[in-house]
Amino acid sequence: MAQGQAASYDIAIAGAGIFGLSIATAAIKAGQRVVVCEAETVGSGSSGGLLGALMPHMPARWNPKKSFSSRRY
Repeated sequence: MAQGQAASYDIAIAGAGIFGLSIATAAIKAGQRVVVCEAETVGSGSSGGLLGALMPHMPARWNPKKSFSSRRY
């Protein structure tokens, strides 16, 4: 892209956490032009803080709020 020329994307994703990056990967594989916007660093938001909710077998930083992920329905 030439300097001063605006970029064009098919989809913009807010957040470079587990879900944002998964959606970005699927969109890229589907041939979409993707931009991911992240205010901090990759995985620094809720993906970093709620890893226990995504992986209940990991005891690191476990707390009662994460226990919902290990319930059997």
